[in-house]
Amino acid sequence: MILFAVYAFGIWTIAWRHRRRWPAFAAIFAGVPPILISARLDVWLVEKLFGEDAWHLFTLGLIFAGIIVFIGLVLAVQPRHRPEHECRSCGYDLRGLASPACPECGVGPGGSVQPALDRSPSPAPVVAAALAEARRERRRASSTFSDATTTAPINVANPTADQ
Repeated sequence: MILFAVYAFGIWTIAWRHRRRWPAFAAIFAGVPPILISARLDVWLVEKLFGEDAWHLFTLGLIFAGIIVFIGLVLAVQPRHRPEHECRSCGYDLRGLASPACPECGVGPGGSVQPALDRSPSPAPVVAAALAEARRERRRASSTFSDATTTAPINVANPTADQ
């Protein structure tokens, strides 16, 4: 008897966790055939073992399946609430941002798209440009040093005279 409750609770848990998405509805409707198959198997066993008409067991299985589907659908159509710190449009975590607008999609706190001028520019291009300039400076400095050392004439007769 407890297995019926565990089975129903399992289907309802899946329906609640995946509400408003297709896995919730798939779990609900995929849970019905096992109930009907087990009810039909119960009817067959009672008829074979005891020789009695037991179609009332199948009726109970239909009622049980109907209850699972009804409660599962009520749970599956419930709205999904995003936490307050997530963007309503894309789900980006907005904690710690100075601007209330989402940096990913530009949606503001009221759900309206903020103009691109209101969004703070990303520091990534500035940092990348600074790193590229520093790299170029290092190359220039190293190439100047290598040119100076490789083009200087070497005094073979007196190697310490150049120093």
